[in-house]
Amino acid sequence: MRRRERLRMHVFEQAARLFEENGGEHGGGFERTTVEAIAARSDISVRTFFRYFESKTDVIYLDLRRSLEDYLNFLHRRLKAGEDPLSAAMLARIEQVNAFVLKPSNEQRLRRAFNSTIFRQRHAVWLASWEHSISELLMPYLAPDPDAALRADLIACLSVRISSIAVERWAAKPPGEISLAACLEGSFATLLALASGRKLSVNPSAPNIPGSSASRARDGARRR
Repeated sequence: MRRRERLRMHVFEQAARLFEENGGEHGGGFERTTVEAIAARSDISVRTFFRYFESKTDVIYLDLRRSLEDYLNFLHRRLKAGEDPLSAAMLARIEQVNAFVLKPSNEQRLRRAFNSTIFRQRHAVWLASWEHSISELLMPYLAPDPDAALRADLIACLSVRISSIAVERWAAKPPGEISLAACLEGSFATLLALASGRKLSVNPSAPNIPGSSASRARDGARRR
């Protein structure tokens, strides 16, 4: 492991210890655990801390900027190998997660993060950034037609939102009940099953979907 990565892992470990010592998630641990305290416990300066991380949220919970960079690297490799963009986007996320949780402390941080209101608020802000970055990366690998940008945005949105739902469901379950990879695979498989062979009908003979314009028109005709 390179020196930079070793230092990052050391800071993660010390921040987690301080967080629990200061009360944990429900005892004010986040508020009491300062950047200055994390830096001192990790034997680094505050200036060095901010060279590696943007905030204490990155080390107590997850470094979302680094997570996005890692995901884009996995996705880019799959796209260059010729995988179709939708499959690449989903499989890259599974690959990234599998690599991340190989270290038990990372899995613990991930579970802690998605059970935290503080982190989920920060994560919600980051979702748009993730989607934009993924969409931009996908564009050169899509057929150059008028719908290319729409397809890129939809793939990005689906991969980000479905994976977020899967991680949240995993984090809500007791540790060891199901693997995170299985949650992700199951969620993506469900999405593909829902979409398989289905087309949205927008003509007057559309199925009677309650509330649709076609349904309302037919109901009006019946009353007349």
